[in-house]
Amino acid sequence: MRWRCALALAVVLVVADLPTHPVWAIRPLFTEDPATVGAGKVELELGADYAKEDGKKGGPSGKLTIGIQPWLDIAYETGLLVVAPAEKCVRAGMNDSTLMLKAAWPGAASRPALGAVVNVRLPAGDPGREIGEPGTDVLARGIIGQTFGPVTVFANAGYTFVTDDRRLDRWFLSAAATGSATDRVLVMGEVISELGVSRADDEVLGRLGLAYAFTERVRGDLGVGVGLNRPAPEVVVTVGVTIAF
Repeated sequence: MRWRCALALAVVLVVADLPTHPVWAIRPLFTEDPATVGAGKVELELGADYAKEDGKKGGPSGKLTIGIQPWLDIAYETGLLVVAPAEKCVRAGMNDSTLMLKAAWPGAASRPALGAVVNVRLPAGDPGREIGEPGTDVLARGIIGQTFGPVTVFANAGYTFVTDDRRLDRWFLSAAATGSATDRVLVMGEVISELGVSRADDEVLGRLGLAYAFTERVRGDLGVGVGLNRPAPEVVVTVGVTIAF
């Protein structure tokens, strides 16, 4: 466990040390950045995910983000989920959806950028068929980010309130780094951890990602994550495209 965590942190530092110019987080990172899409702007993210964890699961998803104010975004994410549990029948259906509200305030050379985000998971799935979870979860996170020359780093700290069973509440901690390998290629890495308060297991995941800008408004991405302890998924793969309007 210890060597895996050390390796994941080293990967993030290597990514951050590339000769790049600063860039904030984008797909496929889950760590939020202290930035918004901008007032009146719209961003559409389309993706497909795969995870190996006591079987296999994955499916397509879509996320729509709208800039309400220069400092405020609202977003909605939903999708389909195909689940193939070990030694059980394959089933598919609508996955749970997520409503997000995000605020961010830019920083400067002498002070970091700050932000806050609230994600509300809505129970749109079917827990009886192992698609989605019962009840509603609320993940509240604080965000901090700073640019150090060619390096852009940011971190999240938050708490998940599991309304269906508060014994499953979790702390959320993550750190990430991004940079530009070329004019079109972005590289990124992150370490995500969810730490159970009572009954929930601790999970730690490390992820590397790439994004390619096809045009100024369209970019594709690929991310591969590896679980760094036994409760975490063994492998998580995501691929997608982001379109700005």
